Amino acid sequence: MGDAIKLLKDIGAYADYEKVVKTKQMRAGKGKMRNRRLVQRKGPMIVFPHRCRADRAFRNLPGVDVAYVDKLNILKLAPGGHFGRLLIWTKKAFLKVDNVLKGYKHRERLPDSKRVINSAEVQSVCRAKRRLPKKTKDNTRKPILNPAQPILAQRARLVQHRATIRNSNKLWRLVHHRARETRRKNIIRGLQRQAARKDKIMRLKRSTNPRTPKARKAPKPNRDKKKSFKELEAAKEIRQRVQKKKREKYISKAKKKAAAKKA
Repeated sequence: MGDAIKLLKDIGAYADYEKVVKTKQMRAGKGKMRNRRLVQRKGPMIVFPHRCRADRAFRNLPGVDVAYVDKLNILKLAPGGHFGRLLIWTKKAFLKVDNVLKGYKHRERLPDSKRVINSAEVQSVCRAKRRLPKKTKDNTRKPILNPAQPILAQRARLVQHRATIRNSNKLWRLVHHRARETRRKNIIRGLQRQAARKDKIMRLKRSTNPRTPKARKAPKPNRDKKKSFKELEAAKEIRQRVQKKKREKYISKAKKKAAAKKA
């Protein structure tokens, strides 16, 4: 790697390498999460005639690429579609270029595709461009089947369509020509109903004798006093006896029913 840097300094390409090293930065966007965190510009590319030990020294330098004459790649020669990358050729590689490009001589002159397409020979075989017929407006009046249609159309023109009114006061004012009067009457009726109801309640209150003493409430059981253990046991025994009697009564009834069915 040290020899490679020394060679770049001797050639005068070390400034380009330094410039590339400084361009190392974080990628913008989601590529950071996809193992493509860092972005860097491209530096000089060194072209060798074949694989050798020298390419190992250069491949460790950031931004510097290694290529071979037999396998020149357009993506490396012009990265991003931008021509003008600095290429450093070895003497053997430069002499080998002519032999490599001998097979591509027939591709030097590409045909003018525009002239070929517009030529008389091609155009005579091609069919004409299809054009859709334009739609013309028929201004002739259609016969009126409904005799009342002109009157209805005139009425429709006169009607003014307005947006829906959500305010109940405005809507009522538009719909009813005597809106204020009707609303005032409704309010008065409501107030009269309220007054009548209050009078009725007051009359009922007066009818009841206020001097009659209020019924005394039953005294609440004193829960502070805890029952003794003997009292609890006695209550438990009584409960068990009652449950036993109920059970016996139920069993005797069931036996009687079964005997009646068999008979």
